[in-house]
Amino acid sequence: MLCRNAIILGGAVSLFFSPARVHADSREATLFQGTTGNVIYVLGNDHNLWREEGDYTRRTLVDASVVRFQVINDNLIYVLGDNGNLWREDGVYTKRTQVDASVLQFQGMDANIVYVLGSNGNLWRENGDYTNRSQVDASVVDFQAIDNQTVYVEGSNLNLWREVGDYTNRTQVDGNVASFFPIDSTTVYVRGTDGNLWRESGNYQNRSQVDGSVALFQPLNDSLLYVVGDNRNLWREVGNSTNRNQVDASVADFQAMDGTVVYVLGSNGKLWRENGSYTNRAFVDENVLGYPAPPPAPQQYNWCIILTSQTNGIVHRQTVVTTGNSKPDYAGYDLLQEWNDDGLGLPADSYVVNSGACPGL
Repeated sequence: MLCRNAIILGGAVSLFFSPARVHADSREATLFQGTTGNVIYVLGNDHNLWREEGDYTRRTLVDASVVRFQVINDNLIYVLGDNGNLWREDGVYTKRTQVDASVLQFQGMDANIVYVLGSNGNLWRENGDYTNRSQVDASVVDFQAIDNQTVYVEGSNLNLWREVGDYTNRTQVDGNVASFFPIDSTTVYVRGTDGNLWRESGNYQNRSQVDGSVALFQPLNDSLLYVVGDNRNLWREVGNSTNRNQVDASVADFQAMDGTVVYVLGSNGKLWRENGSYTNRAFVDENVLGYPAPPPAPQQYNWCIILTSQTNGIVHRQTVVTTGNSKPDYAGYDLLQEWNDDGLGLPADSYVVNSGACPGL
């Protein structure tokens, strides 16, 4: 799911000048992020990060070997490389400073403050870089900061906490949490491990159900939200599932810009900008990281090959066991030179078996 910039303004959402994410689960990589106008940042299957104006025909390279990113504005982008190094970039990789290393997740708040989750599960609040930081919590699997002090933290035991400063000042919000999205320091959407989505005020003791069988969701405020069900249908809902209209189907990921415009990534790997629904859309890009899914690996077999030859009237056998999806090429085997034929034929007999054992020949 996606990690975006979103701020609620009068019931709509602007996604450029605030550090909040768009989707509820930041444990998966950011794939694309719309900003102002028709500008969108897209992470390709080759891990190149592009800034596109409208679509892929007008784009500039931001960085390469990228696994995660967060755009604060065109001159402030946080980029996580595939080596675990986190950088603060001024629009492009040629102008950057390192923030930290061994990073799993992050959330930049502005040009200085950034929350960093290390690969060891420790969560830090950093000012500038790792040389000036304070620990927030440990054994963290996900988090979402509201501001420079208040942060929602999900522990490895799937308990969700609201923390002010650090774990020494916290209150429990819920348990058995699959993903979450806070609107502010009180209201938070929580998807349980059973797929039920709730709107909670304070904690689970004061909540109302929004939907069920939820895979992805993005609230814009405490009433309007987008929901992808387990069947990959995308809906725009007001209040809960009883008041909704369908936006699209076969959805792999999405980012809503407001109550009308939404970027939709189909399961076929095509990214669209939709106005209202799929009936009014413009093509943006394809080959977005991870989509379409790579084809399954070819079926692998254990080949049991019986090579035969004859020398001075004596028949010789040699058994070769190998693994592959097609019959191996035996050029280069010494026994090949002793075959009765011209040396270009197939082995005298061959078998495909499901284990490393050959037939009893």
